[in-house]
Amino acid sequence: MDRFCFLHAADLHLDTPMEGIGSRLPASWAARLRDASLTALERLVETAIREQVAFVLLAGDIYDGPERGARAQVRLAQALRRMSEAGIDVLIVQGNHDPLEDGFAFGSTLPPRVTLDTLVREMLTVDAIVEIARQAVPQQRVLPLPITN
Repeated sequence: MDRFCFLHAADLHLDTPMEGIGSRLPASWAARLRDASLTALERLVETAIREQVAFVLLAGDIYDGPERGARAQVRLAQALRRMSEAGIDVLIVQGNHDPLEDGFAFGSTLPPRVTLDTLVREMLTVDAIVEIARQAVPQQRVLPLPITN
């Protein structure tokens, strides 16, 4: 059986202001905390490229809400572009913090190899992920892997 590897992330809440928490910490810690979600996104991209994953599934709540900041939009656009240029397909499923009615933003148009799925807004099963992968990555042979506890 062919095997593949994919990377899944959810609830990134990019550039969350961390109001309240940051004000109780030393300034250097507060700055690191404010940057934590953006650092996590950078590490996600580095891992996807290093491990040569078949695709990346970003499953909801990429932003912290409709008041997404410019920093978050720019970093997400850069991350998507880097993965696209590395030949990695990315599937984005919107969450309740990524509202369609308020204009889900990426800072620019989506790069090639990036798919925004605006229809799937519910809990994903393994079978659903495999089916999404088959549609988003048609050139790859996607097989369900046995799940063990």
